Amino acid sequence: MATYTFRYLNAIGAQVDTEIYEGAADADAVRAAIAAKRTGYRTLEVWRGEMIYRGSGIGTTMSSAFKYENYRNKAEELRIVAEDYKIEGTRRLLLNLANDYDRMAEEIARRNSLESSAI
Repeated sequence: MATYTFRYLNAIGAQVDTEIYEGAADADAVRAAIAAKRTGYRTLEVWRGEMIYRGSGIGTTMSSAFKYENYRNKAEELRIVAEDYKIEGTRRLLLNLANDYDRMAEEIARRNSLESSAI
């Protein structure tokens, strides 16, 4: 079981309500957040340490595309920062972190291709 936080935001992004949920899967948590049908919100966010869903509560999760792009951007940012470091150990650490972010992005892409081929 994982702990999820549902954040209900108004039109300007201010939080109008929040709820804690215990669930076994991300998809179940998103469905539970949508089913709660809070009033007065424009955007729904579901968090499990990191955001796994952001939307109006209608449609499918955007988490995979969001995570993929986010991980790729972080990897690129770390590589740019590493170029400026003269200390080899620090530069190597930053490049290793960038490679880890690339691996996470590839895992997201691999999972997405498996899910779409199963449909």
